[in-house]
Amino acid sequence: MFTNVLKSVELNFTDLCNLQCSFCPHSFGFKGKNNNVHMTPDTARIVKEQLDEINFSGDIVISGKGEPTLNIYFEELMNIFADPNRKYSIRLISNGKNFSKYEDSVNKADVIVYDVYDTAYDPNGTSKQKVKAAKLKKSIDNKNKNRKSPYIELRIKPDYGELETKTQTKWGSNLSSRGYEDHVTKELDDTTCSIIFERLMIDWNGDYNLCCHDWFDRIVLGNIKTESILEYVEENLTLMSYRTKLVEGNRKDLTVCRNCDKLCPIDNSNYKDMMDMYNACK
Repeated sequence: MFTNVLKSVELNFTDLCNLQCSFCPHSFGFKGKNNNVHMTPDTARIVKEQLDEINFSGDIVISGKGEPTLNIYFEELMNIFADPNRKYSIRLISNGKNFSKYEDSVNKADVIVYDVYDTAYDPNGTSKQKVKAAKLKKSIDNKNKNRKSPYIELRIKPDYGELETKTQTKWGSNLSSRGYEDHVTKELDDTTCSIIFERLMIDWNGDYNLCCHDWFDRIVLGNIKTESILEYVEENLTLMSYRTKLVEGNRKDLTVCRNCDKLCPIDNSNYKDMMDMYNACK
């Protein structure tokens, strides 16, 4: 029953990144910073086959803890997931530095989330910055209007070196505050969490990570090579223990969750019913 509420599967192609943005854990403290590790085609095929087995029709989000286009097998991985008969959609999140190098592979995605961190582009900056941002937006709008390629979601996020301890930057969330005690700057009104039900995080080596926002503990709950996605989502005992706590809003009882400031309230009463049913049948 839990596979029915799974909305997205996030894949970490690599820990490598070609930027060091101030709001990102790569700038401080991330244990995997620029680890030269890469999801292999063999691991990707296992992921693909198992998603097909559960008839997954949500989003595969290619993002993770680094810049996905730096994976040495990037072209092959995109070929594997871009099955023309796929039921899921592919969302590629990238800083765009390698778009021209891998144009054909990038265009296999259904949606490209193009994050522009360059301070040369700022809709709220100087006249010169505004003009460059407007030209870029117009170029993207024209591509989307006449597209035979993926829809491009443009997110301009000029990085001016925001303070690590700020929960919000000018353009949105500061990833440094995720699950890291020294950087939490707000308390949540609702401490339930839907991520544990709706998203699945698979690391470069096939590990099931607890959460896409867990940058520092990087808790591993299993591996796709020894426990299928179906088995993990429906039966993994540790995952179920986290779900039981989070459906009740008990982040304080979970070391990695108690300091996380990500607001993802559960607004679906079915999740509570699902956990009550599961725990009653144990």
